[in-house]
Amino acid sequence: MLLALLLAPLNGPWLAPYELVCALLVFPLLVYLAASSAVGAVGQKVCGSAGTASYALYILHTPIGRTAVLVASVLHWSLANDIAAASLMVAFIALSWAADVWYDRPIRRWIKWIDRLRPPFNWPDPERRLQLRD
Repeated sequence: MLLALLLAPLNGPWLAPYELVCALLVFPLLVYLAASSAVGAVGQKVCGSAGTASYALYILHTPIGRTAVLVASVLHWSLANDIAAASLMVAFIALSWAADVWYDRPIRRWIKWIDRLRPPFNWPDPERRLQLRD
């Protein structure tokens, strides 16, 4: 259903209202339905991986897309055909997954490790803070 919504062949004056209805009504409904559905162990693994990689996809889609457009213009390729668009989508997903596995996860582990080494900061009680100001 999501793929059908995203690939709807709309142009011209109906595109903006269509996107508005999708953003305000359809996509939140899809999120609600997905969040309220029960999935098995394999589905949880797939959905968890997709959710984790989606952040990298969100962060990287603009630089990857602009790089693809630049490369296509230098090499005189057309990104308008279906094979190029599908290849670009596969590249987006693969690079997002790789960024999550080899960059984001190690950085998060390192930050947690550093955080364990740091002694906890004990805030002074409010009355003591007032005394320190004077």
